[in-house]
Amino acid sequence: MEEATAWLHTKIAALNNTRQKLTGKTANELLAQERTALLVLPTRLLCSDQIQLRVDKYATVSYKTNRYSVPDHLVGEFVQVKIMSHQLWFYHNDHKVATHHRSYNLHDWIIKIDHYLDTFKRKPGALAGSMALASSRYLKALYEAYFMGESRNFIELLDYCQEHAITDEKLEQAVTQLTGSPVKELTTEKIKALLGNKQDHQQPLKWTQTTAMAKSQLQQLSTLIN
Repeated sequence: MEEATAWLHTKIAALNNTRQKLTGKTANELLAQERTALLVLPTRLLCSDQIQLRVDKYATVSYKTNRYSVPDHLVGEFVQVKIMSHQLWFYHNDHKVATHHRSYNLHDWIIKIDHYLDTFKRKPGALAGSMALASSRYLKALYEAYFMGESRNFIELLDYCQEHAITDEKLEQAVTQLTGSPVKELTTEKIKALLGNKQDHQQPLKWTQTTAMAKSQLQQLSTLIN
């Protein structure tokens, strides 16, 4: 699919840059002229179909034989689905609740573990053998390597990552850093502490302002002493 998409974009680009017989200009050049007379769209124009689907007891909706997960509190509710060539967007009460890459396979289960955290908080014992955990190779390997028998701690870590928009890649970097250090035991608190420190380092502005204020106060004090 990726190769076909790349080939299509190449062909479209070639056609749009081909000079036309009547005008001697390319489609891109003609469009540039037309833009001066076109209104600006308030939002991006998307080509999509829209349907309404009911969320089943597994917190998934079925489309074209494939199942896509949504947050588990929506079981039994209807969601609006915006269907595009590569993605599906799911809405409930005009709020986007999930986004998935569209699968063109048959009988796929496209699952995000974040959608089941509320259930796992109530039933932590269901985590280990769940399809939601198996849907992420890295998270499953992390759980089996360091959190077997400690489902509540692992769920707490997943909840923290969801709340702070921490990707699997950032989580893996933090775990790798900790396991490569003298730390004897990998725990949720240690991972959260390291991730929290990294987030603070991404906000140097606050530190800069504090430093500037401290320097100003020190200068005022030194003036008084002199």
